[in-house]
Amino acid sequence: MLPVLCRTYDRSLGWLISRFVGRPSAGFVEPESVPESPEDLSVVGPLDVTYELQKPELWRFEIPSPVESHWPESQTLRGRAIGPQGARQALVVMHGACDNEYTYSRWMGGAFVKQGYRVLIPAAPCHLDRAPRKTFSGAPMFWSARTTVSGVAQWLLEIQGLIGHLRRDGAEVVGLIGYSVGSLTAGIAATLWKDLDFAALLAPVGHHLAALDHSRVARRIWPWLVDCNAEDVALLDRWAPVSRQPVIQHPLFLMTCFDDLQPYLLQEKWWQAWNRPARYEYRHGHMSILFCRRLYRDLETFARQMAGSDGQRSEQ
Repeated sequence: MLPVLCRTYDRSLGWLISRFVGRPSAGFVEPESVPESPEDLSVVGPLDVTYELQKPELWRFEIPSPVESHWPESQTLRGRAIGPQGARQALVVMHGACDNEYTYSRWMGGAFVKQGYRVLIPAAPCHLDRAPRKTFSGAPMFWSARTTVSGVAQWLLEIQGLIGHLRRDGAEVVGLIGYSVGSLTAGIAATLWKDLDFAALLAPVGHHLAALDHSRVARRIWPWLVDCNAEDVALLDRWAPVSRQPVIQHPLFLMTCFDDLQPYLLQEKWWQAWNRPARYEYRHGHMSILFCRRLYRDLETFARQMAGSDGQRSEQ
């Protein structure tokens, strides 16, 4: 019964999201150029982040993006911060595709806050309070292979700048947690930045195209992927963390057993490709996992392991 409920939940929400994500009938403008691979990304230095208290224990930040955005509304990097300012352990939370609120990211980050971390939650290009007017959160980032790569590349460089800010501000341990497309982006980061202390990958998506052969939900939400030409397929292959190798010591896979959007067998394939690092498994679907209490207990345990009792990362 539980697998049926999880998959029904994924399919229902997938159908609802697909109503808003489809490409506009009036067309859209493709990026003039995109990085051919993650190795083509430039290097971004520490960002000068200032925080505005929004309400108790919740800050807002808003700064110019360090890179030129394809979308004018995403030229400003916006996000939220929680946890003790100045803590020596820090986390950056990377939300899922088309997320339209910060709530779930705050839940994930909150597990680390309980272990003394400060947490930044940057909105991806086109998402949340960076969404272009009259568009569903995230939709313009997923209208083609090139817009997707452009958005992922921009988000990566922004996160690199935020990590630099955290390091400069005294953070000794800095990690990422990425959910869904956030896990794909965090996974790329884990193959690029050796100074990243850990990366937790929730409902891990190792390749944009891989799910199409196994998931009707994926085909419904991303119909443009079905029609990708050979050039776009090759581009997405180069931006797929499943075909790359990590350079960090502590990746963690948080795998969803009854996932109808990113089937478990694909998560397993990525985990095996990365030489079977630490993992947790949950009897949940791609979206119902966000309501799993054990997930947040496991994240607390992992946060404690990475920080160590004396504020330094301990070995798992």
